Amino acid sequence: YLNRIQNKFYWVDGSGLSRYNLATPNSMVEILKMIYADRSVEQLKQIFPALGKDGTVKTLLKNEDTFVFAKSGSFRNNYSLSGFLISKKGKVMLFSFMNSNYAIASDKLKEEMEKLLLQIRNKY
Repeated sequence: YLNRIQNKFYWVDGSGLSRYNLATPNSMVEILKMIYADRSVEQLKQIFPALGKDGTVKTLLKNEDTFVFAKSGSFRNNYSLSGFLISKKGKVMLFSFMNSNYAIASDKLKEEMEKLLLQIRNKY
């Protein structure tokens, strides 16, 4: 996948936490597009954690029906969330949040991302 993306992506270590790893939200969405082209939505639901239900994203959107499947990453004032959501109209949308050097509590940052994900789900 990495050789096919247009936005350069440098992956130095597997953990994703190295400061030498360089990615953008666009490059993450490009990778998600390739994965989405190769897998069904049902397979993606098995691969990606469900917000409000699984792993490190179980506290996000916990009072909502499951509509977002995503992988998170965090390390000191950096929080990323990339994956896909299913809108009320059944559209599958890919997204990538990359928040760096924020000076607020991470809970507040996550609340704002939740609001945006809910708006997108409801509008589209």
